[in-house]
Amino acid sequence: GFEAPGVNEVMLNFFVFGAVLWHCASALRLDVSPAKKVVKMLKKLKSDATALGAQEKAEFAEYAKFCEKTKDEKSYQIGRSGKKIAKWDADIAVLAEDVKALDGELDKLKAEKSDLQDQLAEAASSRDKARAEYEAGAKEISDAMAALDKAKDTLKGAQEGLSLISMRELANGVLDIGSRTDLRLNSQQLDQLNDLGTPKYKAKSSDIVAMLRGLRSTFVANKHNLDMEEEEAKHSFNKLKMNLEHEIKYTGQILDEKTLKKSKKASTKAQLEKDKTAETNAMETDKTFLTSLTEECEEKATVASERQKKNEEELAALGTAISKLAEGGVQLPQVNAIKAVVQRELKDVRPLAELASSDASFLQLDSEDSPGYGWAKLKELEAKANLPALSLAVREARHAEDPLAKVRELIKGMVTKLEDQGKEEATAKTFCNEQVTKHSTDRDKYKAEIETLTSSMETDTASLHQSKKEMALTTEDISKLSGELEEAGKLRANESASNEVALKEAKAGKEASDFALKTLKGFYSPGSSFVQSRSLVPDRDGKTLEDLAPKVNTEDYAADAKQRSSGVLGMLEVLRDEFSSTVSETKEAEAKASTAFDKYKSGSESDLKSKHKVVESLTSEISKLEASLLKTKGDLGSAKEGLALSEAELDKLKGLCTEGEESAEVRRLRREEEIQTLKNTVTELNELIQSS
Repeated sequence: GFEAPGVNEVMLNFFVFGAVLWHCASALRLDVSPAKKVVKMLKKLKSDATALGAQEKAEFAEYAKFCEKTKDEKSYQIGRSGKKIAKWDADIAVLAEDVKALDGELDKLKAEKSDLQDQLAEAASSRDKARAEYEAGAKEISDAMAALDKAKDTLKGAQEGLSLISMRELANGVLDIGSRTDLRLNSQQLDQLNDLGTPKYKAKSSDIVAMLRGLRSTFVANKHNLDMEEEEAKHSFNKLKMNLEHEIKYTGQILDEKTLKKSKKASTKAQLEKDKTAETNAMETDKTFLTSLTEECEEKATVASERQKKNEEELAALGTAISKLAEGGVQLPQVNAIKAVVQRELKDVRPLAELASSDASFLQLDSEDSPGYGWAKLKELEAKANLPALSLAVREARHAEDPLAKVRELIKGMVTKLEDQGKEEATAKTFCNEQVTKHSTDRDKYKAEIETLTSSMETDTASLHQSKKEMALTTEDISKLSGELEEAGKLRANESASNEVALKEAKAGKEASDFALKTLKGFYSPGSSFVQSRSLVPDRDGKTLEDLAPKVNTEDYAADAKQRSSGVLGMLEVLRDEFSSTVSETKEAEAKASTAFDKYKSGSESDLKSKHKVVESLTSEISKLEASLLKTKGDLGSAKEGLALSEAELDKLKGLCTEGEESAEVRRLRREEEIQTLKNTVTELNELIQSS
């Protein structure tokens, strides 16, 4: 629990005093005089300055090497880029001429190919027309031969000579055939056809047949000649077509080759132009970088010279101070210097009473019986909601580190559970048989029993865990407090002995410390600062000087030296200021420390007694909780067996569920009301937590 602020404040101040005293005593080593300690620190400072000078000299030398090397590299890269660009310019000009020449050749080849394609199209068109004419002529000859054969058959079938009318009809039919130019009849054959069937023509049917036979032979000869002409024309066309197609193909191949060649040259030219642009940009970037590098290197050389000079001056000032302090041989007071540091440390210590006041709201929520506002508000919400589930959550959270947050977490879990139950019940069937009702009732009974037992186990387990945790913390507090009390006694004894020695060493060394301060402050006063030029100009690879150059220090040397020496100067000032008041302050400190220790000892012994009583009470409570958990665990096992049997029987029935004693609609309305109440409680808890 929270104890009286006065006792703990004394205990805290005493421990801070003791810890700082022990730390300072260890740092200054009480077997060595402060003067010797200061000389040792000055020698260390001089050694560090010597090492720093050597280090910076090496670093600036390395930077100078970097400058020369990088200048050479960049100059070489710039020259090489110029040669590349000149060569690429020449190559680009040649490629441009080649592309231009290829464009002329391609235009000529395209025209030749187009002309050949036109010739082929014209020849094909002529061939199609001749073929159509051949097919028409061949058909006419075939039709004429068929008509002659029909006429000849008609004459052969006649039993007696034909009448003039029949003869005239036959003559007109044959004449109509013979009048066609494609049949190629001579004038004699045409005259015979014209005389056929006239009154003056008198001939036998056998003479007519002979004449028709002669006409047919003429038609056959004409058909043969027509076929031969067609074959010859076809052959000539195919030959011409093959030649033209070959020339077109050959011209197309040459065109493709020239096109590919032009594409390659144009691509090469474009790539060279791209490379040239990139190289030109890189070269210009390197030129800018080289200019920046030259300026930066010159500036760094100036800074290096100035810092080296300042380093030599610092070493000279330190040597003078060390010599003067060594010549004095004084014994400066030890413990009073420590007291000064201790008092400065205690000046910023915050009293424990203030800490207790600022943390009161948290401590008031640590117990259910505490009268704090937070717990009272939680009880008010419990009464307002009037829900058993919320009451259970409040009881479970009584041992939590943050009861409000714990209750909010438990309520959210309840809301989720109720919503899940609603979803499950929404799909349940409304009718159940008698057996389902029986086993459902048994199952619900076992579930309720298990829930009660589980909740009881969780509550007891949480209580047991909290009790054991409190037991461990209290036991640890007892051990820690006992050790601290013993250690405080030792520190008090050492402090008392140190104070006795300090009273005998109150007068010494002010002259040496004043001289050392005067000498060192003369050098470590602020000087002019160096402006460090940090070039951010990148080279062709995107690297800046900050990326490439070795690191060197170009800040104000005097400011750096003052920062390094601040500990020594502060120590000298503390020692100088504390000489005159060492005796009186040591006596006063001894008296205060003795009184503080006595109060601390009394308070600690009382605290130890109270904590031992807490341990006895917790031991008894832990035994009771363990016994209760053992019994609850057995009851829970029996309930789980009964639940398993009930659920197994329900699984056999497959598909029906029961609404119990009330309808699904009543349960839904009640559940929704409970969910809304819990959600409203969560909202109020959130507002309470945010305002706390």
